[in-house]
Amino acid sequence: MQNTNQLQTIELLKELYSRNCDDAIFYRNNSMVMKRILFKVFFERLGAQKASYCNGLKILILDRINSEEFYFNHVKPEEPNKLFINLYRKSILRECNRREKIALSSYCDLLKINTDQDIKHILVTHKKEIQSILKEMRIMGVDKYSV
Repeated sequence: MQNTNQLQTIELLKELYSRNCDDAIFYRNNSMVMKRILFKVFFERLGAQKASYCNGLKILILDRINSEEFYFNHVKPEEPNKLFINLYRKSILRECNRREKIALSSYCDLLKINTDQDIKHILVTHKKEIQSILKEMRIMGVDKYSV
């Protein structure tokens, strides 16, 4: 039972890792599209934050598996602005809000099944930061674009 729970935790950590990598690329690419300085700086900061999440999650995953898998070499970055170059800024902001809500629910799901205190501490830290990002989005008015 413990072994299957650990394998499930590792798989969910890998899923979170790849999602955070995708989000980091999304924010880095779209920070160039944003004309409003406030949003541009916000996206640049989110890109750096998601990249640091990836590093933390990678360390957690490597601590729990015996050998370094090829998994980390298989995460392919998107072409710059390939997916979102033609979207309007409001669509990008809507996507930003959607991504953060998905990230928050993913962290909550993993926290429910996790028993390891080291993982729990890092996940709770990330979760609190994501909650503050969503709060900041509400203050900036990003969430009004989600309607």
